[in-house]
Amino acid sequence: MNWMWQLLNQIWATVQKIYALAIKTSRDDARALDVIQLKLGALEQQVSTVSSQVQQGFASDFILLKQILEALTPNAATGFTAAATPFEGDSMALKGKVKLAGDIQVADNGNGVLITINAVDSLGFPTAWPSAAPAPTVAEADPAGSSGPYFGTANAPTATSTGFTISVPLASPVPGLVTGVQFNVSVASGFPNQTAPETVQLEQAIDIVAGPAGSFVATPSAD
Repeated sequence: MNWMWQLLNQIWATVQKIYALAIKTSRDDARALDVIQLKLGALEQQVSTVSSQVQQGFASDFILLKQILEALTPNAATGFTAAATPFEGDSMALKGKVKLAGDIQVADNGNGVLITINAVDSLGFPTAWPSAAPAPTVAEADPAGSSGPYFGTANAPTATSTGFTISVPLASPVPGLVTGVQFNVSVASGFPNQTAPETVQLEQAIDIVAGPAGSFVATPSAD
């Protein structure tokens, strides 16, 4: 706030001049009093300017702080999102979330995926799941012509502070490798203004890829 310091320095300089003139007046003629009155008028104007600009600065700061508080304050949910990550339950699973052409890769000898569903407000921030909304359901959607299903029965949803997680194991056995498996996540009701079941797809599709070797076999043959 450099402008404030500049004005305060100007005010201080004016006060010093007035003080010096007041001392001079005590031993000089009365004309110095007119000068003092002029200086006091200038001081009053500078103080008024500082007061006005400080008020304006605080007003703009208040508006900004109010906007920040509104963004940080949890708002009512207006929808939900769904994303999946591979399990990391054992050494056979693909570690972490690996993207290839926008998809998630899951090892065919891994554990499956964990689907995370979050309620979001009108700004897109996670917020509390509506108390009237039931737990979501998930349904596999395989690419046309593929040999699915590639996943088994989904486990029961686990509640979180903003929604649910649902673990879905791979089918046993996995029918093959595939690109572009999707899951449809549905909520029957309970969101504001919701009049019919709402369904969203995962933010990224899932690719089933060959996993790392976990063992080996030896087959004898005759010479």
